[in-house]
Amino acid sequence: MNAEQRIKRVDYLINLLGLQDCQNTPCGGMFIDGLSGGERKRVSIGCELVTLPKLIILDEPTSGLDSESALNIMKYLKKLTQMNSTTVICSIH
Repeated sequence: MNAEQRIKRVDYLINLLGLQDCQNTPCGGMFIDGLSGGERKRVSIGCELVTLPKLIILDEPTSGLDSESALNIMKYLKKLTQMNSTTVICSIH
């Protein structure tokens, strides 16, 4: 995959996961302000999805998200299974 394809894939995931507003924000940590908990969750899911894996296992992918973000994540995961023959296993409480 060339650099242009990588950039397109990352931009697609950023838009899909609703992370446009915080695209250039550091994740943050103990001493640095950064992303909210829900944004961090979506970033971690995006990091897993960037390689288009054939199998992805997610532990509570919707925890910490508002209802709209949670619905969008689940819709994308469903679309991912249909488009790329990816198997998604996730636990939801």
